[in-house]
Amino acid sequence: MFEGTLSHLTPDATVANMEKLSEQSMREDIAAGLCNMIFQSIGVMAVFAAKRHLTRTIVMVGTITDWPIAQRSLDEVAALHNVKFIVPDHAAFATAIGAALSE
Repeated sequence: MFEGTLSHLTPDATVANMEKLSEQSMREDIAAGLCNMIFQSIGVMAVFAAKRHLTRTIVMVGTITDWPIAQRSLDEVAALHNVKFIVPDHAAFATAIGAALSE
């Protein structure tokens, strides 16, 4: 495994999430790797959609936006792709707020 940074890819980029997996891996480390991979995938899909619409600002909502690992993963994706993720106040309640306002 390459230990440093390659171009603009860091050792914890999506391609490296499960690289060190072994029989001795703790369940918590496996879960963290999976969460990181999921949030990076969500972030990259959002980046592709945003760039398709010629914007670099992405608003993220939902309960998972409160998870610290989500914010770290999205920060890494933002730095890699030169975009900005915005998580508004009360992001976890965005769907409920929208439904209430539409009535």
